[in-house]
Order: sequence, then structure tokens, then C-alpha cells
Amino acid sequence: MNKLVTIALTFTMAMTVLSCGLGSKERSWQEDVQLSDGRIVQVERRERYRTGGEWGGPGDLQRESTELRVSLAPGKELPVLKIGDGKTSEVPIILDVVDASAQQYFAITILDHQHQARVAGLDIRKPYYEYLLIDGAWKRRAVSDERMGRKANLLISLSLIKDGGPVSIGAKEAADSSPGIDHRFKCVRISSSSAPC
Repeated sequence: MNKLVTIALTFTMAMTVLSCGLGSKERSWQEDVQLSDGRIVQVERRERYRTGGEWGGPGDLQRESTELRVSLAPGKELPVLKIGDGKTSEVPIILDVVDASAQQYFAITILDHQHQARVAGLDIRKPYYEYLLIDGAWKRRAVSDERMGRKANLLISLSLIKDGGPVSIGAKEAADSSPGIDHRFKCVRISSSSAPC
């Protein structure tokens, strides 16, 4: 009996040590992004994850925060966009321009899980946030109806990330068109709609 207790305690301690090592994780990479005005900008993206519940359980790693550093041209960058409030997990799917001469840009994120939309007070059929760059600062709000139907231009399929190297537009479009990716991540849409992006 003592041998069985010793084995159980050893196993429990090993799992505890392993799960502590998974407490946080960070990924970063660069990707080319084509804006609606035709320009191609470089985005450096850094995502931080944390353990989301019981070890080995569903949702083991959850996105905690994302930073987007956008380079419009050498030496010309937008203010860093910091996404994530620690309560919800947002996935950035679009970065685009409203008015380049006025330095007005926007980004759209989708909540990782529908229950988070309820918690955040969003319509669960439209689980998106919009970040607007206004007067040099990013402001978050529920996505406006005028953005409906916009296709994603940021990387969705993280399988392309290799040692932080740049991800090209062509490789990104091929990977993100996979039928295994939820359509809500491919474009801004009402989730009950069956129309393709």
C-alpha cells in the first residue's frame, strides 16, 4: 500500500511541476499585410498565453494579450496596439486604413469563445471588437456595421509561424483559406449567416 501511495504522490508532484512550467508562453512573428488601399505594411505580432484551467484540460493555453507593431515605412510606425484586457481572449483578424492622410487606421478582433461575448456584453452573433486609431491612441468599441463582410488580412492559422520569420501574404492566404478554420475568423460576419466570406 505504501508503494502505491508513493507512486501517486510522485506522479502528482511531477504533474504539478510540469503544469507550473506551462504557466505562460509567448510567440512572436512578422507578417506582411495588404491594406485596402493597396499598400503592404509589415506587422510584428507578439502574443502571450496563460494556462486557462486544469492541467491538460480544455483550453489549457488561453491568449492573454496581443501586441501589434505596424511599420508603414522605414522609420514610420503606428502606435503599438495592445489587445486584451485579461478577462477575454481576442484574436486580431483585420488591420486596415480609414484615411491614410489623417493617420486613421482600424483593427478588428474576434473573441475566442462565444461565452466571452456574453460576458463582455456583445451580441453573440457579432463577437467582434473594433480598435480605432484616433488622435494617436487606439480606442476599443463594438464593431460598426460598416465593417461587416470585411475579409481577414492578418494571420489566423498559426501553423505558418517558424522561428519568428516573416509570413508572406500568399502563404497566409493559402493557410487561412483552410476549410477547418471557422468562418467567423475569416471575415467580419453575423455568425448565423451562411454566406461565405
